[in-house]
Amino acid sequence: MNAKIVPFAELEDADLIVDAIYLGGTANNAADDPINVLTRSGNMGGFRKVGRKQHTKYVVLYSSQSDPDWPDELDPSTGLFTYYGDNKTPGSELHETTRGGNKLLARVFDQIHASPSRRSEVPPFFVFAKAPLYGGRAVQFRGLAVPGANGVAPIDDLVAVWKSFAGQRF
Repeated sequence: MNAKIVPFAELEDADLIVDAIYLGGTANNAADDPINVLTRSGNMGGFRKVGRKQHTKYVVLYSSQSDPDWPDELDPSTGLFTYYGDNKTPGSELHETTRGGNKLLARVFDQIHASPSRRSEVPPFFVFAKAPLYGGRAVQFRGLAVPGANGVAPIDDLVAVWKSFAGQRF
């Protein structure tokens, strides 16, 4: 399979295509980030929310997929995406992060567990992963994620996974 490759100069008019590669710019700074050009969601972080805190329009999830402590994974056969959140600071509270990504996940899963009618309140999640073979800030669009999964119990779909560094948990 040959993935579609979209040059940085063409990003403003580009469609999101599953598995396509979107190349970064050449300025050698954060402005090279293709995700921001594609989604207007900012150029830093694993969680990139668009909209107000309680009225998030959509969310971009970005994963390097290269961190052994955060083994984010997309299972191509089931479509199940496992994401490890955004708090890797030893000794910090699970939900206290700069961008509030873990709080957002908790709120979203609370909504879908409270009532099926609340699913309409859940923002779409656009998933991107680093595309290291293409250099710089190149990313691959992995698809649209919907929190929760058929056959996964509410107590199993959002769980805290703890690791430690220098005797402190994260």
